[in-house]
Amino acid sequence: MSLVYGKHVLGGPESRKTLPVGQPIKIYYSDGSTEMAQAGADNRTLVPFDKPTGHVLHNVMDELSKLRETDRNIARATAPGPGESRAQAIMSSGLKIITTIDKPTQDAAELYADVGKPDSPLYGVARNVQAALVAVEPNTGRVIAYYGGPTGAGIDYAGAPADPVLDDGKMKLAGYHPPAASFMIYTLGAGLSEGVSVNSYWNGTSPRQFPSRTGGNALRNATAEGVCPSSCPLWQVTVDSLNIPHFALTLRLRNQAASVLDFARAAGIRYMRDDNGQVHDLNSAKATELASTGTNSGNTAFSTEIGFGQYGVTVLDHANGVASLAAGGNAARVHFIREAWRGSRKVYDESVKLTPIPGYSPQMAADEAWTLQKVADRYGWNPPGRKVAAKTGTWELSRPDSRGANAHSWTVGYAAAARGDQDPARNWNGLAVAVWVGNKADELPIKLKDGKSMQGSSGAGQIFGAFMKASTEGKPVGVFPEPRFVGDEDAGDAGQQVRGN
Repeated sequence: MSLVYGKHVLGGPESRKTLPVGQPIKIYYSDGSTEMAQAGADNRTLVPFDKPTGHVLHNVMDELSKLRETDRNIARATAPGPGESRAQAIMSSGLKIITTIDKPTQDAAELYADVGKPDSPLYGVARNVQAALVAVEPNTGRVIAYYGGPTGAGIDYAGAPADPVLDDGKMKLAGYHPPAASFMIYTLGAGLSEGVSVNSYWNGTSPRQFPSRTGGNALRNATAEGVCPSSCPLWQVTVDSLNIPHFALTLRLRNQAASVLDFARAAGIRYMRDDNGQVHDLNSAKATELASTGTNSGNTAFSTEIGFGQYGVTVLDHANGVASLAAGGNAARVHFIREAWRGSRKVYDESVKLTPIPGYSPQMAADEAWTLQKVADRYGWNPPGRKVAAKTGTWELSRPDSRGANAHSWTVGYAAAARGDQDPARNWNGLAVAVWVGNKADELPIKLKDGKSMQGSSGAGQIFGAFMKASTEGKPVGVFPEPRFVGDEDAGDAGQQVRGN
């Protein structure tokens, strides 16, 4: 696509966009000295969309255009001149934007998530396979690494920016993917916040019938990572990614699917796509209006299947939600812009505000971290001398001729923060990461280079493990709090009669 502003064409076959004559906007990494978008000759700025950071630039422009509506200084700095469009005004504003992107962490994301590079753990997979990775700093909401694809001129598989400056301003939809069992971190969190213990026992027998899933539609555990008999603790069925207990847990919650949706929204999931392809802003309506509660009408966008991750989210939102769990249940607004300068004057500084997830205590967060550490232990993803919490997810291909094949692979997780030391060099906010692997276009089976079907652990998990080890090297070592095992251990349904096929 080419956008034309006067005589200046943005976007051509060379995948570089030339900004209008004027004082160009400049985009920097978080160190404030390394340019991401470089100033060219004759006050023309070349924005390198032929690099992965082109996707960062789209998100920056999306965020900046929204800030001009809420921040007085940004509005003044980007006010249009005579005959100038709002997009032109931003591009010729002379602003120096310091992003949240940490260059070493971004380099690691590009190294491991680009499956076409020899250093990627998935190098050699089929050409239809694509990966995306987002890393967010817990306690601040800063996006410190963002890989949505190999070129910013192409599809962004990590997010859904609506960039009105360098693009058409419409939200892009290719970044929504069903999170599968990786979404169980929110189902578990919702259960904990309503008094359910990780040591409560749940019926994992498969197949199993529920009021909404009877006969040939009985629910099954679609996982290769574990099998549970009729009675297993909640922590185990979470580690093993079992659909049935999480479906049952969702039904036991006060507002059923709406309870899971409300927890996920509070953690940082802003948008979700329903089965009809419609994207919903979760802040635009009450959770009880968007998701089934057991008492509202059946025409809601989201049903009990939310408990095992049926509905699409972006990698960016998922990383943000994971960061909230890493911060002990405290959510920060995810963002790409750290500072904005005009000459020697700072005109904008990020605003970091932590908002606790309602009903979710630090003790509950400790129990969840204890559960998720078992996943990282199982697959060997812990960096030397450090523990990591993780959750995998695998979504099957929904084609009748490809039964048993998978189309989406996820791994999300976090490293603990090291905070409270009087020496700032010994403090670190931790790291939250979300990795997705799927298809570039049409839904096809995703396979490893040896031809085996890709799972959450064997696909996205390999990238997650390599990235986590590289990105935490040399950082202060944080320690997860000990589990408190709060909640009711008798809250499960292990004693409930099973109605099998």
